[in-house]
Amino acid sequence: MASARVERARQLAARYPAAREILDRYAHLAAAAPTPEGLCACDPKQPVASVLRDGLRSLLCAECGCEWPYPRIECPFCQEQEFAKLPRFSDETRYPHIRVEACDTCKCYLLSIDLSKDGHAIPEVDELAALPLNLWAQQQGYSRRHPNLLGL
Repeated sequence: MASARVERARQLAARYPAAREILDRYAHLAAAAPTPEGLCACDPKQPVASVLRDGLRSLLCAECGCEWPYPRIECPFCQEQEFAKLPRFSDETRYPHIRVEACDTCKCYLLSIDLSKDGHAIPEVDELAALPLNLWAQQQGYSRRHPNLLGL
């Protein structure tokens, strides 16, 4: 997976000279040791949101905005995989494309933005706009590992 990303970055750098500087800056990451589960490869930080595209899940870095693939039925914080301990909550009326992905083992949560339900959604923006879902999850006893841009 990492080699495909590096190859894609090289292709972009060949087409866009300004991208060369960015590729050079992050080239060391391709050879770096893998980061612990659930952390961004660019700057080992916790995810701020989950993104669903074409049935696949990726996590969104709270710091740099990078995305990386991650299993759909697994907590990115404690790696819990038992489906019964990974509840999902949503408000289909107000936020049909956003849901709370929680973990009863570590009591953490993420908001998940489903781009198959709203292809125009912008995960970073929609995660911020879903403040009521964040507040609801916290009232239920779940917490975030990393705050979003609003500090929640």
